[in-house]
Amino acid sequence: MTNRHSQDHHQHADHQQLLNKLAWVIEKGASVKEFTLIFAHCNYTQWRDHLIQELVEVCSVEIFQIGLTP
Repeated sequence: MTNRHSQDHHQHADHQQLLNKLAWVIEKGASVKEFTLIFAHCNYTQWRDHLIQELVEVCSVEIFQIGLTP
């Protein structure tokens, strides 16, 4: 495995872990049946869209995306 490939693999694993943690927080908030507003920020449109799609697949709670403009 090349160094670059290894870095990409570890970075993907880190992102996946953070995504799973975000899904857990969302699901935990939904389980107490209280309104929860969670903000997540990403500077890259394509990456953000990819992460949202992954979150929708991983999370058991329906995700509503609200786009904010600066």
